[in-house]
Amino acid sequence: MSGSSLSPYRKLRIVATALAAAILGACAQTPRTAPADGATKAVVLFQSCAKPDWPDEDFRAGHDGTVTLNFLVGADGKATQATILKSSGYPAMDEAARDGIVKCQFKPATVDGTPVERWTQMQYVWSHG
Repeated sequence: MSGSSLSPYRKLRIVATALAAAILGACAQTPRTAPADGATKAVVLFQSCAKPDWPDEDFRAGHDGTVTLNFLVGADGKATQATILKSSGYPAMDEAARDGIVKCQFKPATVDGTPVERWTQMQYVWSHG
């Protein structure tokens, strides 16, 4: 089923929680000075994320939940090796979120200005409200 043919209610809402913003170094949370070791964190480019479809059965059942993902952002800005740190309680929603994170593009972490591979975390929030 194509994501473009679904109603907006069937799309995943991505909510950048304070935890995700701090971990990903979102603009509003970026410190004014770089860490002493010259490192920066990976930053998600939210406009690049193709939102995964809400699993049909979970959507019809009214399931909501938050999935916390751990994933590796390569020096090329692509996410790989996504794992589930905390489940939403619904396996299909967890897997859809995990599949969705690899569709996002990131500004990679850096060390002394050189892009590097780094693990990071993000939460996907599935909410009917």
